[in-house]
Parts: sequence; C-alpha cells; structure tokens
Amino acid sequence: MKTKFVEAVVKIHLKDFKCKESEYEWANLGDGDVDWQAVREACSEIGYSGSATIELKGGDGAYPREVSRRVDRLVLGRT
Repeated sequence: MKTKFVEAVVKIHLKDFKCKESEYEWANLGDGDVDWQAVREACSEIGYSGSATIELKGGDGAYPREVSRRVDRLVLGRT
C-alpha cells in the first residue's frame, strides 16, 4: 500500500455499495461489494486508530444497533 499521505488520514467514512455494470447501488454495511477484510488490513497497516462516520439510510431504533454490530464485525474484526 502507498503510504505517502498516511499522516493526512484523520477520519474514515464507511459506506457499502453493490456494483452494477457502470454504476453503484447503495447497500447496508456488509450487504454490498466492499472488501471489509481489505479495509481492516489497510487500517491496520497504517496504524489507523481515528474515528469513522457511517452513512445510513433511515430506519427504526433497532437499525443503528444492528449497524453497530456490523461495524464491530466488519471493520474491527470482532465476532
């Protein structure tokens, strides 16, 4: 991985997509085509320990809790 601008990374933005021919369709975290293991590895490789924002569709009160569980699993590698 190129690390020229590592010091400039102060926050990451999490969002998932499904690839459709020449465009992308928004998807819930973990339901799209993002390679979350590669994201975890890249963050680990550069020693990233900053904050992250998550872009969400609307939902009921249970949805943010589910997203939190998905972030734990997908981004932090927790089971």
